[in-house]
Amino acid sequence: MAEQGCGRICPTPADRRRRWKWCLLYGSMLVLLLFGLLQAKTDVTLAGNEATRFATIRAVAEQNTFAIDGKVFRSVDRVVRDGKVYSDKPPLLPLLLGGACKIPVVLFGWSFEKQYGLLIYLVNFLFFTGINLAIFLLFFRRILRLRGTLYAKWLFAFSLCAGSWLLSYSVTLNNHTPAALLLLLWFLGLEKACRERSAGYALGAGVAAGLAFAMEVPVGVIIGLAGLPAVWQSNDEMRRRMPLAYCLGGAGAAALFPGVNYLAYGTVVPLYLAGAGTYQPGSAFHFQGVYWWETLFGRRGLFSYQPLVLGALPPLLWWKGLKRPDKALAGGCGAIMIFYLVFTNEYGGWAYGFRYLVAVLPGLWFLAARRWLPVCRGIGRQALLTVLAGVGGLTAVVGSYNPFCSGYEGYRSPPGTIDHEVRNSFAANLLAASFEQDPEGGLTRLLFRFYGEPVALRYLYEAYTNTKNIEMLAMVHDRLQDLYERKE
Repeated sequence: MAEQGCGRICPTPADRRRRWKWCLLYGSMLVLLLFGLLQAKTDVTLAGNEATRFATIRAVAEQNTFAIDGKVFRSVDRVVRDGKVYSDKPPLLPLLLGGACKIPVVLFGWSFEKQYGLLIYLVNFLFFTGINLAIFLLFFRRILRLRGTLYAKWLFAFSLCAGSWLLSYSVTLNNHTPAALLLLLWFLGLEKACRERSAGYALGAGVAAGLAFAMEVPVGVIIGLAGLPAVWQSNDEMRRRMPLAYCLGGAGAAALFPGVNYLAYGTVVPLYLAGAGTYQPGSAFHFQGVYWWETLFGRRGLFSYQPLVLGALPPLLWWKGLKRPDKALAGGCGAIMIFYLVFTNEYGGWAYGFRYLVAVLPGLWFLAARRWLPVCRGIGRQALLTVLAGVGGLTAVVGSYNPFCSGYEGYRSPPGTIDHEVRNSFAANLLAASFEQDPEGGLTRLLFRFYGEPVALRYLYEAYTNTKNIEMLAMVHDRLQDLYERKE
């Protein structure tokens, strides 16, 4: 009887593990939620990426049109068509967000002109912090089924959303984090479809790929094609039903892109191609060594900013032993990386890190977890994972200071410009953040010595102009004036 009583009172190892799992889940979500509450932006930068989308959101919410007037949000990412000014970005995301913003506009009479900072904050927090939370929840639930310790599984899931560019970009409007969520949903649907031989899940995976196409065209096209071999079953009946459902879901969701484009602009072709937009396709082949190194391992590098994802390299390069959904994931992520390495040459423009690869982060993280979790059971190896995740956490937090920071743009930043001198987006954001917090602090002085005072002050002037920080601009102006007076 005593033993039975103890069994009812004392938790079993399985009970303790279950409690730890829920504590880690809810604790991590609380941390991500608080981070978004504190860090979500209340303004747009002059980089243009957020401003042009917010201009369309305002037009949809307040004026029931896609034409922007430039009164509240000004951006260079615009096109003149039929005598009207439009954003050159795909309109589906601004349409969805504009529809959501119409609720307070209609119910409370709000407007972006009067409630400027509040509405920007609500969009950034509710939608983009929300996307980061959704990615964490889905990834954590999936990764719990892999072999490995609970701590290592949690570390991979938490570091994906708190130690990567997903955190950096979760504080402001962008199209990359929605694409990352859709890539994760595509993979999870593909896994379910293959495991349960379900046409319904194949349909869902196709829809996710089609919506990804509407958010980021290359991502949607590539993962849509990569998933086809996975749903092609050997059984005669399922061999027809699953690919058909997958293709119907993908085509139906992808049709939203040209459909909304036609509704908005009268053409199915996106305006960055149909009009005189800012998009300029390029090839990095003429300096591929430097460009590929910098965007993968260098000053804007995927692996240098997030070293935990180095574990994804073996499955990316060697598919032996991978299941069909994993092969589709590895092939899709690898092809997306190759596409952006080959067909871009401006480092993502004014942005933190190499923003074009934000969408593949959930895929790379899962491949890294599958590779490292089974072999990282000892304290020493888990300590190494913690250090790598910590490096990613540091770079991610620094990136959230300004995801669309001014910086080096390759051929767009000729010698003599300040962007040509300051090429490391991590160091650039760190310089601006440290100077704002403590202009005379040790970290600020260290960065001033690293760049030299003239270069550091010139960059700070550009950085605070980009964020429209008048107070800091005045301080930098005084420091520049003192510098020139000392030289004279």
